Amino acid sequence: MYEEYLFDILKGYRTCDVRLHATSKRGKIALIKSKTNLIYGYVEFVSVEQISYEEYVYWHIGEN
Repeated sequence: MYEEYLFDILKGYRTCDVRLHATSKRGKIALIKSKTNLIYGYVEFVSVEQISYEEYVYWHIGEN
């Protein structure tokens, strides 16, 4: 996970992450920083929801 998104989740600024593809995985997962493979924490992965392309883009770039 990119550092910016990882730290936003850990600080509570974001409550979810978005991906291009759904997964069937559920349960405890590690939050791993890209390129370093360091584990920064664990979360309970509970659900997958489909969002629109516009929501996906907004999640990544925000209001700007």
